[in-house]
Amino acid sequence: MRRPVADSKAWDEQLARLVDMSEVASVALQVLPFAVGAHHPNPVASADRST
Repeated sequence: MRRPVADSKAWDEQLARLVDMSEVASVALQVLPFAVGAHHPNPVASADRST
């Protein structure tokens, strides 16, 4: 959230979407520490929560 996009409208829409999705019971919103840097999740690892 400390890395805004160049287009403020897109930034506002992204934040609004995060707020909306945070209200959904089946959604877990996770925020990484700033020190981690840019994060590109592995969709396979994210889907498999058994490991």
